[in-house]
Amino acid sequence: MWKPETVDDYWKWLHQEFNIDNSTKHEKYYNTVMNSVERQFYNSCFWKELLSKWEAIDQEYFATTGFNLFFDKLKQVYIKPYESMVDKTFRKNVVVNKNWPEKPEDGWIYPNEPFELLNDLLRTTIIVKYLDGGEFILRKIEELANKCGYKFRYDYEAKDKGYYAIHAYVRPQFEIENVNWDTRKVYIWIEIQITTQIQDTIKKLTHEYYEKRRSRNDDKKLAWQWDYKSDEFSLNYLGHILHYLEGMIMEIRDKDRGNND
Repeated sequence: MWKPETVDDYWKWLHQEFNIDNSTKHEKYYNTVMNSVERQFYNSCFWKELLSKWEAIDQEYFATTGFNLFFDKLKQVYIKPYESMVDKTFRKNVVVNKNWPEKPEDGWIYPNEPFELLNDLLRTTIIVKYLDGGEFILRKIEELANKCGYKFRYDYEAKDKGYYAIHAYVRPQFEIENVNWDTRKVYIWIEIQITTQIQDTIKKLTHEYYEKRRSRNDDKKLAWQWDYKSDEFSLNYLGHILHYLEGMIMEIRDKDRGNND
């Protein structure tokens, strides 16, 4: 089986294998469903509880550490754009599929019905000031998820390319429209990225660069760790260095607090 190299090739492959065309009706359906999911999540038990307890969580952290927890107010949730969703299915089905030409370990992800198969179609970010704040707010999210009866899971992300964050996931139930306009109930994972102020800044600086690269089949023979003239060398090690500095900041902060107790 030929292997798609671009998103355009991917659409041809989807038509050939699954009779899924690159049609505007899929995009319209996706946007209709996700706009409904967004509205329902804003009215969910979890979101309302998190908003109502935001100040109390910050005060609890301050009482323990002497510092405020949050860098900013709770951000709005964001819908993954349709093109980004399609691109992610391309990456999972083809680019990083170790079983190719067979289906990935978790099965094919169809871009016309991705809702229960991808975990970041709706997401938000919580920015904390210090490294230990990530673990603190993670436990509060877990408590709220349990209170609302949602499934909960999390991953500590620490990638070779200098990306550090905690990804927490809650899975409420939503009522969504079918293509024929009746409805059904589905469970959709909502991603909550927990990151520090420093890591959020470096992510914003590097996001556009990595978005351009992530769906390419990279055949470079020289690993980025040795290619000191490359953009990857500078950007990736900057992420690692900043993470190390955050650890040093924590050590100094805790020692200073211990001396003042």
